[in-house]
Amino acid sequence: MAFDRNVFKEKLTDRVRKSYEGRENTGMYKPIFIDNLPFPFLKIGNGEHTIDIVPYLSGKFDPLEKEGTPTHGLFVFEHRGVGATEGSYVCPTRNYGKRCPLCELRSKLNDSGQYTREDLRKLNTSRRGYYYVLCYDNKQEEGKGIQIIGLSHFLFEANLSAQARMPSKRGGVGFIPFADPDKGKTIYFTHKGQREATRIEGIQFLDRDYTIPDEYLKQVWDTPLDSLITIPTEAELEIVANNMAISKGVQVNVAQQPQSRGQASRHDTARRLLSKAVEKEESPPEFNDESTGDDDDDIPF
Repeated sequence: MAFDRNVFKEKLTDRVRKSYEGRENTGMYKPIFIDNLPFPFLKIGNGEHTIDIVPYLSGKFDPLEKEGTPTHGLFVFEHRGVGATEGSYVCPTRNYGKRCPLCELRSKLNDSGQYTREDLRKLNTSRRGYYYVLCYDNKQEEGKGIQIIGLSHFLFEANLSAQARMPSKRGGVGFIPFADPDKGKTIYFTHKGQREATRIEGIQFLDRDYTIPDEYLKQVWDTPLDSLITIPTEAELEIVANNMAISKGVQVNVAQQPQSRGQASRHDTARRLLSKAVEKEESPPEFNDESTGDDDDDIPF
């Protein structure tokens, strides 16, 4: 490459920007979402919050809806706080009916009778809801436009849908279309506590005298939330499960089902990577006694 001092002006500025954007990245708690999201992720802290949910069309990886269906959120089962980096993984079994090595490990540990309920909770799945929102907590948040939030399904969505239920005098039941861009509602709630003590209280629907602008609807029209998640391969989950199994002295059979050539190749790769880790005497991650159950909301994503 020929000498050009001007290359530093462009590339070094870009590198400083990347360094700034990754300043809080510790390599821990990797979420189920891809890197470089097109919208910021809103961390819901303790306090009062006011949001509008922005609807979109589901994609091909939505576990509940057919592609192209209008929806207000993505609802997935995850293994959270798992492995050395305490990352999160979309569960293939609970969401798509496919094999999940982490679920198999939990079953083996449970069958052994040697582990406590708290040990097993580390491998439980928790259901979470993800939403496109406009946040009105303050001018700074409002100025960010579309953001993504993730909340416990048990604490938020289950109560939100119950709040939207409208029994009629004639015995029928209707529902408030709170995410309707024209006739929907602003949502107010209070978030309190953390981990098992997390609570979401006081969910209310507030009338609004405005509609969701086309500007925001167009931004999410071709970007369903399920297109932004990472669905792990069996090989990736086998590495995590086997490392955790080694720490507990449990042998996991990673070839329980007939495999295609592609699957067998991924399994061979997983075994080679695992063997190298064992040869280097790397310490596998231990179970964390802190629960990350369905009401745990303090993992930073």
